[in-house]
Amino acid sequence: MPHESRLNFSTDEILANVPTREALIVKGVKCHGGFDADGNYRSPRTAFRVPAIKAWQEQHVATSGTALFEIPADTVSPQVPNVAQVKFLLKSGVREPMVRWLSEIAIVEGFGAMIRELPVPPLSSFIREDTAGTALAHLTSGLFEAHARDEAGWTEEGGHRQMWDAARDAALSNPAISAEIYTAIIARRGAGQGPGDNWIDERLARERSGHAPTFAHGPGRDRHEAMRICVIGAGAIGGVIAARLAAVRDADVSVLARGATLAAVREHGLRVSSPGPDGTGDRRADDAAARRAHRGRAGRGRFSR
Repeated sequence: MPHESRLNFSTDEILANVPTREALIVKGVKCHGGFDADGNYRSPRTAFRVPAIKAWQEQHVATSGTALFEIPADTVSPQVPNVAQVKFLLKSGVREPMVRWLSEIAIVEGFGAMIRELPVPPLSSFIREDTAGTALAHLTSGLFEAHARDEAGWTEEGGHRQMWDAARDAALSNPAISAEIYTAIIARRGAGQGPGDNWIDERLARERSGHAPTFAHGPGRDRHEAMRICVIGAGAIGGVIAARLAAVRDADVSVLARGATLAAVREHGLRVSSPGPDGTGDRRADDAAARRAHRGRAGRGRFSR
């Protein structure tokens, strides 16, 4: 595997493809990736990205002494419906659930393009160690862009968004797709319930009037409610993320801590200081910063503003 000993890569390298001999085309859609000379499918943008990730992981283990975190397979909930259930539905002539599931997956995959718009603050403002030669240092130098292209496609090349649609059409013979599927997803993201008659127009009007958008506000709500957010962990990363979220209007932010961190929060409150455009920012937890939870082993702190 090329370049496995390197830790720094250019944006062009992160976005580079492995040479392929044959394109992957489904239902007339040119999908990303392709087949090599042996007929094996090769994923897009992996010429350098795959060895880069492997090198970053090995460097992390070698320098930190901390093993990579993996979620045990037996703790992951089983897929519902499973393969047998889907086959039973299709053999019984019940196609609509599968049409809807595949369409929803495609739509959600398309939202992956938004990752390229995520702002990344100066990492040195809240990370003490040098991030050079790590995945963090490459977030805006290729990794976010590669993910966006993987999910939503790039130029004439289809991404996961188009590939799920193509797979659905190939498997289910071009089924009719209801526009309600998309509006239902948007409504669920907005309120956790079905779409109202004028909900999207009302939401746009609120945003134009200066109200920040919030997922807690949707059809049936006649007031602007705060989004409730709990950040798990109040260390160097979690504490800063919680502080940034707490600075946003219409966000009700809590943090969960335990052990020495919880004890420190109980005694001193939770304060985050970091350089920013307008100087040094400061957030301090209120008097209820560390109420005990989970049988006394953890506590939740709430940011005051």
